[in-house]
Amino acid sequence: MHWFEKAYVFNADNQFRDNISFWKRQVDDIFFVWKGSKEDLELFVWMLNGKENRVQFTLEIEKDNFLPFLDVGITKSKGKLITTVYRKPTHTQQYIHWNSNHPKNMLLGVLKGLIHRAHLLCDLKDDLLDELQLLKDVFISNGYPSKLVEKTIKDS
Repeated sequence: MHWFEKAYVFNADNQFRDNISFWKRQVDDIFFVWKGSKEDLELFVWMLNGKENRVQFTLEIEKDNFLPFLDVGITKSKGKLITTVYRKPTHTQQYIHWNSNHPKNMLLGVLKGLIHRAHLLCDLKDDLLDELQLLKDVFISNGYPSKLVEKTIKDS
């Protein structure tokens, strides 16, 4: 994708280049902030889709100032972007059960990893507290000892 961006997105010949105020790619998912009109945005994507058959873009535009990107929920508020943890509506809240045949340090690593993700992604304290409460409930329902879950969250 780097070659594609260099040749078609950031190339001086791209008439839409100045409308891109922020561009970040994670493998084949791209988050960007567009300063131009919606019509120009659609033309830009149409133009990119005509460059290389193997590279085709779909476009997801924010709805009600919210846009999910990977596992991040991004909300536009007062000219700023606020992030939180995002899960698809089909997410089941199922993680490795405490009584499964896995090493306990691996199970604890799943819990600690999700707690760490919450701290990284939640910009607002209320969002972080909600996410930590959700993780507490989910892991206890997956058989993790409540005292262990509570201590792990408290120590984070």
